[in-house]
Amino acid sequence: MNVCMPSLFKKWLTTLTLFIASISVNAQATNSIDIGSALQNTDTATTLNPWIVTNMTDHMKNAICVGNSDAWNCPYNTTPILPVAIGANAILIDPLIDGNGNYPWPAGSYLSCFNANTIYTPPVTQSNSTACAMTISRRFIVNTAANTENITFKFTINVDNEVNAIVLDEGTANAINVPFTYSNVKVSQQVTIDTTIILSNGMHTVDITCANGEMATGGRYCYTMNNWQMNPFGITIRGNISSNADILVNSKSSPVTTCRPCQDSCNKFNTVVTNLENRVTKLENALKALLNIAANCPPIVASNTCTLDISPVPFSNATTVNYAIQNFSGNGILQVTDLSGNLLKSYPISQENGQMAVTDISGPDAVLIFSIVSNNKVLISKKSIRIN
Repeated sequence: MNVCMPSLFKKWLTTLTLFIASISVNAQATNSIDIGSALQNTDTATTLNPWIVTNMTDHMKNAICVGNSDAWNCPYNTTPILPVAIGANAILIDPLIDGNGNYPWPAGSYLSCFNANTIYTPPVTQSNSTACAMTISRRFIVNTAANTENITFKFTINVDNEVNAIVLDEGTANAINVPFTYSNVKVSQQVTIDTTIILSNGMHTVDITCANGEMATGGRYCYTMNNWQMNPFGITIRGNISSNADILVNSKSSPVTTCRPCQDSCNKFNTVVTNLENRVTKLENALKALLNIAANCPPIVASNTCTLDISPVPFSNATTVNYAIQNFSGNGILQVTDLSGNLLKSYPISQENGQMAVTDISGPDAVLIFSIVSNNKVLISKKSIRIN
């Protein structure tokens, strides 16, 4: 019997506990994260800066792009460009230009699911600002010893044409709709977000759904080629999320608390690990005692005419004994003793085979001896281990 296995298991549990305890130590926490789209291509390998395309409606998936427009002049490149795949990073595109040839938003901050600033969509029978939509998501982490924290969201969005929804943790049971307001500006509406929301510990997302406006056939943006609508499309985001303390993380590599939803869960896990460690310690002690049996107790009596099976081994407060005695004289006893020979339990045997429940064996952890005695003679003995 090898006592090294429980010891190694205990060391593994201890190492795992220390790892969980150290989860929040190395996180690169701050009290403010710039979530602006201008950082889309900055430190993408190590940070959570990129906005990711997480959803597109069928109209957006089926749209095509052939290049950048300039003051509504159609690009004549005949090679259509399809949007990126779901799950890919959004693309920084060239600036959008309004009808007067002006750049309404800062250059270097426009995002799209296409690699150019103008898209074509098939004719529609009803004008709308929702059917041709894209959702982009930006991740961040709340890393705190508390269960929840107040997180402030303060940023603006410009989009051609509409912002349909802003949601935190979209697609989860804890999704939160973020209120926003509009202010009229050229080309598009500027969306303003200024709110504080209580968030739990762990990974979160800001999810923005924006749409390319579609006009019914014959509208001013329809292009004669196949009568498809030509329309600039893009979104820019400027601002940050913040907290009162350094609990926000923007690093991909930081070993943070994303493996647990809250501190309570971690505490419960640590309690389970501690209980397992205690039980492993008891098992180690019992196994060590078993290895010393040969030097500390009488020899076990084997028999070719009797069988004695004890299950489970080890046991806590109760165990089951199955026995069979050949040429049974009608006089037998099942005895349970400790290594010193002290009698703990005694059960009369009235038939040659059967099953007995041995219960209420109290006391410290110990190696016990189960014996069948008949006519003052030990017919067979076996050992078992009791662990509280």
